[in-house]
Amino acid sequence: MKSLYRGVIVLCLLTGCQKDPLPQSENGEVKVQVTSSQVKSGIPIWGSTITSMKILVVNEDQVIRDTISIEAQTQTEENISFRLFPGHYKLFFIANATEQTEWSYNQTEGSIKMKLKSSGALYEEASDFFTDSMEINVIEEESLSETIDLQREVSTLLIKLEDIPIEISQIRFRISGTPVEKIPGSTSQPTLGTIQKFATKANESGASETRIKTFPTPETGRDTLSVIYSYNGVSRIKVIPLTEKLLANSITQISGRFTQGSLMTFSITHQSWSEEIFNGGTFDLQERDPEFEEEENISTNLLQNGGFEIWDQSATPPIPYNWKYDSGGTDKNATSVTENTLDGLHAVLLSGKTYLYQDVPVTPGKTYRITIHANSPSANTKWRMYSSWRSSTAKLTQDENTLQPSTFSYGTPGYINPLEGKTFVAPEGAKYFRIEVRTYETETGEGLFLDNLSVEEL
Repeated sequence: MKSLYRGVIVLCLLTGCQKDPLPQSENGEVKVQVTSSQVKSGIPIWGSTITSMKILVVNEDQVIRDTISIEAQTQTEENISFRLFPGHYKLFFIANATEQTEWSYNQTEGSIKMKLKSSGALYEEASDFFTDSMEINVIEEESLSETIDLQREVSTLLIKLEDIPIEISQIRFRISGTPVEKIPGSTSQPTLGTIQKFATKANESGASETRIKTFPTPETGRDTLSVIYSYNGVSRIKVIPLTEKLLANSITQISGRFTQGSLMTFSITHQSWSEEIFNGGTFDLQERDPEFEEEENISTNLLQNGGFEIWDQSATPPIPYNWKYDSGGTDKNATSVTENTLDGLHAVLLSGKTYLYQDVPVTPGKTYRITIHANSPSANTKWRMYSSWRSSTAKLTQDENTLQPSTFSYGTPGYINPLEGKTFVAPEGAKYFRIEVRTYETETGEGLFLDNLSVEEL
């Protein structure tokens, strides 16, 4: 099949540490037909789907021996051809990774990793990654023909807005709790982060359509979508749990229409790239949504899931993502609640003898602001902060009297922040800051509410 592009294949072969390269005639030829079962019939692979490709040639010692780069504008047919020194290799094919920061190779594990590009503590959306791999034996002066089936590694969130009133501006979206890296074929726990993208400018009829590419989420309910917008000059935010998994090679569509002022009703549908549609859910975005202060931008918050919006309900016992139970808290009773929230849709309720913590990487000598919003409606609830600086192996004593008070707390007049107005300098040898809250005896149905916790580097 003829391509839309004409030219000459550009192959960049990096011969590594070979001191005396053999004549080209002694190498074996490798021909690869590039296909993808996920691309509709009749659509060319090169140009419309694949704009560039990296081929990593890994030898039996799991060392990258060659790297081959191909650009779509130089590709005249689906097949690609190159020559390799005789031997056994594993080839990794990475499509649409335009920058070196978007992928890495792990020699120990013999695997590749796709990565989002970072912008401070936030991330840009994913490129439209496709990957495949194969093992080959190259024989001197012989030709080898193979076929690859490239698989899409990303999902798309499609957000459609209609009837956007002129009072609303600066609409942007943040997807939180989303993987920022992906190892093809791996089921390991990914690192999570937040993608931000501004909404596409509305047309004359007040409609906007924004596509955000992300890595798939392995579990339902992990991601949340924050819609941030300005209404009559006041910034507002709505945090929305995504009720469907974000699947590779699929589109999750969210459609909304502004009806009265800043009232917006969304419907969610889930579809594959071939337009197969699945049922979703609904939610409202209202003028009563909390105001959003830019100085509290999450780009400064090093704590993951400090609002307890994302939960692993399949764990025993259930626990908010990125958080852990200390074994000394024998009850391990943390519950996701929608009442007594400070921000967003959820808070966490600790009851019984429960010790909940998270370790945050820090840099010695840097200054940090720690925020712990706690609400104990009952005077019977016994609790206290139990935070600390940590080395790789032990607790450090600096600021111990403040971070781990010897006296217990009980009832509070709503949400309080015991560390209000205080800042802390990470001591020498500190690798982590452990933010931890402990509850002890609680009555049935009572406990301590936590919400909107943060660790900020100043």
